[in-house]
Amino acid sequence: MDHANAALRDLVDTGALGADEMARMALAAYPRTKQELLAPFAAGGSFSGLTVDHCAVQVLADPAWSAYHVSRDRRALAHEHALLFRVIFIPTLAHALDAHRSADERSAFADRLTDALERRLIDAPAPQHRFVASIVLAKTAG
Repeated sequence: MDHANAALRDLVDTGALGADEMARMALAAYPRTKQELLAPFAAGGSFSGLTVDHCAVQVLADPAWSAYHVSRDRRALAHEHALLFRVIFIPTLAHALDAHRSADERSAFADRLTDALERRLIDAPAPQHRFVASIVLAKTAG
């Protein structure tokens, strides 16, 4: 997220994004551990009439990182990671833009942020771990 926050600051510095708009944007991700996910159920085994049938937390491989190990193409890696960020986070960030911004301006914001992030990621190749948590809950009788 540091690179994304820096890319947002780049947009403010160039005037493509207002400082007040950036101030309304929040970028944070925190993958919870299995223990944290199960914490509400720890005291008595149930919570709000629900019990846990199954809980799993997995780390998925980064396919772009695997491809990078073969190609050593930093641009391709940065591009894939920037696009992943765009799909996951930019729609939410765009909601913090000023209400008067047109659809074209919102699209341009998405393009500029993706490009700024990609430029930053080229210089810092690293895997982007994906965490997936799944919980199967059952409703308790009563």
